[in-house]
Amino acid sequence: MQLAGQLNAEGVPAVRRRKSVVLGASNEDEARELAQRVGAQVPTADVSLERTFVWSPPVDFGLF
Repeated sequence: MQLAGQLNAEGVPAVRRRKSVVLGASNEDEARELAQRVGAQVPTADVSLERTFVWSPPVDFGLF
């Protein structure tokens, strides 16, 4: 499948998982736009959106 490679080349986080491609977006608007774009590019695709949260611990700048 060339979709993941093409999107990666454009700077979109994309990972191929067997018959699926998982894409990353920074916010909901970007995700919706990306879903519409992929749906138009691959009309037979089953496109869905899922919100995930990635927690990053605060940066420790050392002792004060």
